[in-house]
Amino acid sequence: MGYWYDLINYPTYANNVWCQFNEEIIASQYFKGNFKIRFDASALGGSTEEANIDDVLISTFDSTPAAPTGLVATLGDTEVSLDWTDNSEGDIDGYNVYRSESMGGPYSKVNVSLVATSDYTNTGLTNDVTYYYVVTAVDFGSNESDYSNEDSATPTDLPPAAPIGLVATSGNEEVTLNWDDNSEGDLDGYNVYRSETSSGPYSQINVSLVATSDYTDTELTYDVTYYYVVRAVDLTSNESGDSNEDSAVANNITPAAPTGLVATP
Repeated sequence: MGYWYDLINYPTYANNVWCQFNEEIIASQYFKGNFKIRFDASALGGSTEEANIDDVLISTFDSTPAAPTGLVATLGDTEVSLDWTDNSEGDIDGYNVYRSESMGGPYSKVNVSLVATSDYTNTGLTNDVTYYYVVTAVDFGSNESDYSNEDSATPTDLPPAAPIGLVATSGNEEVTLNWDDNSEGDLDGYNVYRSETSSGPYSQINVSLVATSDYTDTELTYDVTYYYVVRAVDLTSNESGDSNEDSAVANNITPAAPTGLVATP
């Protein structure tokens, strides 16, 4: 459904004669597209009739958006995340992102279509290479701003996040460990560390990487408290920091007495 908007109210009076007026209209809510303009004439008594218009000249202008500000580049593993401050112009259509391997350019555009929000992640990059970025704003008239401030980042093969949710459960001269799965796509497995002292030092107890998020430590000494942490390892052997620590006592559980014994003569 269409809407009519009041843009100007021009106070001129005439008695069945033509009148001439000039008025500047700044209508920031109107962008690229087709619009209709209607002129109404109001009598002193308040009645309104559509006015007869002889000549209408409409001139428009497009100003270039301001250059974006506040660009920050953050490194990732084969990627760089960008964030900047939203432009305040009402007719912003989106942003272009430019990249260079040299400070100050020359830059090449990396986005295929306009970026609708004030953030962007540039993926598929080479680790240990420094990339330099600038951003421009584009309005509905395809006017493009100057470059934003430049920022840079160097993608790095980051280690996995430390596992979380480690819980140790006592068993018969053993302790069972469970923790939350890590979410990294390049995760290769986990290492399990144990100590008889809270906060370590710890010793690795698994021989090969643990493929799942659980582990049972066996052949322990009865009535000793053992402290555990777990670390995640990725495909390039980067190891995370320690998980939370948890502890359990290796019990010596006496088997239950047999039941149902029947003597047969």
